[in-house]
Formats: sequence, C-alpha cells, structure tokens
Amino acid sequence: MDRVCMNWQVQGAGSLMHWYDIKEGHGPFEETETQAGTPYAQYHPKDLDHAFSHATKFPSMVQTGIPHNIHNSKWEPRWTISCDLSFKATPEEGLTMDQAKEIFNKWTV
Repeated sequence: MDRVCMNWQVQGAGSLMHWYDIKEGHGPFEETETQAGTPYAQYHPKDLDHAFSHATKFPSMVQTGIPHNIHNSKWEPRWTISCDLSFKATPEEGLTMDQAKEIFNKWTV
C-alpha cells in the first residue's frame, strides 16, 4: 500500500523513524484499533526486514502504507500531529507518495 501522512513533531530531538518490508510468506496480520478508533495492523519483528531509517526533524511527508515505527534517541517527550492527506473528492483513498510530492514540490527539500 502507498499512503502518505503529514507529520509535525515537537521535541524528541534525534528521533529515528524506521520502515520495514514484510518478509516473503508472512501475514496476514492481526487487525486492531488505535486509541483514536482507527484501524491498525499489528506487525511482529520476526515478520519484517528493516528497509530504511530517517531522522524526524520538521514537518514531513511520511509513508504510512507500510510497517513503520519511531524511536526516541533520548528520554524527552515527543509530540506528533499526523494528518492523513487526501483529495477532497476521495478522502478514503488518501494520497500516494508521488501525488504528495507533486502537490508539495514547492516546499520539499
């Protein structure tokens, strides 16, 4: 799945976000809900291979359609606002990374 959110992070300096590939033949995974009542797939480390990591610093487009997590580098609170991005006509579909890059190309580094 290819889906993008916009994240704004406050504090948590040096935190790293990690993305993972699902190992061949692993899954399906248990579906649960977050505290906000949104769907959430529970992945287990034995089912995943590390794909990429990146420091989280400022407002960022984040690929949320694949397994990912974030680790704080030190004991400091980290607050994140994560907004699902979509077109008004099709909010349930969300944006792909290519669509988000095209829309926000003036502001990306």
